[in-house]
Amino acid sequence: MPETIMTNRRCVLFSLALLASTRQALAEPAMDAMRFVVGYPAGGTLDLIARKLAEKLAPHHARQVLVDNKPGAAGRLAVDEVRRATPDGSVVLLTPASVVTMYPHVYRQLAYDPFADLVPVSPVCTSPLNQMNCT
Repeated sequence: MPETIMTNRRCVLFSLALLASTRQALAEPAMDAMRFVVGYPAGGTLDLIARKLAEKLAPHHARQVLVDNKPGAAGRLAVDEVRRATPDGSVVLLTPASVVTMYPHVYRQLAYDPFADLVPVSPVCTSPLNQMNCT
């Protein structure tokens, strides 16, 4: 009988600890701004998609949602920018999927490992090969 009481007590304490940690995990992160990093110049398709997303997300997720264009090196500069960012979800890479899926097979050396440095979040649109990633 004492074993059952002790087991129940442990289960209750474990459940309370789990509940407390879940509440902390679900709390909205305190961030001043969210940033979409686009590896191509302003005015392109991905830039327009990023700006539309920023417009729709701003009232729900952060005080500001910024679009930061980092053109150059076929989108790899933007990947490096996101890779160096603090991995808190406030910096999001908006890129064609080829930057993550094809470039490791095309370029001999990349400054990033798409499997270790990036986390796929969601497909964004039906335009061919677009994908959103964050650190």
